Amino acid sequence: MKKKDKAKEIYRKSLHTFGLTIWFVYEFFNKNLCILYVLICLSVFFIFEVIRLKKPSLYPYPFKKITEKVAREREKYYLAAHIHFFIGALIALIIFRGINSIVGILVAIFSDAIAAIVGVTIGRAKIPINKEKTVEGTLTGMVAAMIVIITFLGVTFTNIIKGLIIAIIFGILDVTNLPVNDNLIYPIIFGGTLSILDLIF
Repeated sequence: MKKKDKAKEIYRKSLHTFGLTIWFVYEFFNKNLCILYVLICLSVFFIFEVIRLKKPSLYPYPFKKITEKVAREREKYYLAAHIHFFIGALIALIIFRGINSIVGILVAIFSDAIAAIVGVTIGRAKIPINKEKTVEGTLTGMVAAMIVIITFLGVTFTNIIKGLIIAIIFGILDVTNLPVNDNLIYPIIFGGTLSILDLIF
């Protein structure tokens, strides 16, 4: 990957940190307000996306500069990744009970971002089934998933097992060319898996 493309990917993934505002609203207010917040974010960003795609001359300059820096080629003509993320986060928050929804969202935010940043900066060993991914990036993303689970659910034997399972699932998804946007399905898959594991343990 060219130096310019690496910088673009790092900048792009750094924007994932905006997703932490979802956790902030959940933690310091309540889940219902968090759902409303995500719905508002989705609505506002969707309007901006429609303007960007249909009336680019009306698209606000600051957002235009950010889009030019982070958008992948295919996203220049379709809805950007953050729209998919907010849809996935909203679905997870509505469907899953308790803290599982927010933890699933946090795993999606951190694991994906860290895996990509490590992959493009120090990653060397390409994964045979997906040359766009590196062993270093995927493994780091898996470790990040474990850390998120233990940090937000607590350090217990059960949660370590949950973390291992979520980490393995992330690793499999990360190296798979998914037919749907990963930003959309990651929060749903991780939140759903945690909910199923609650029934088992």
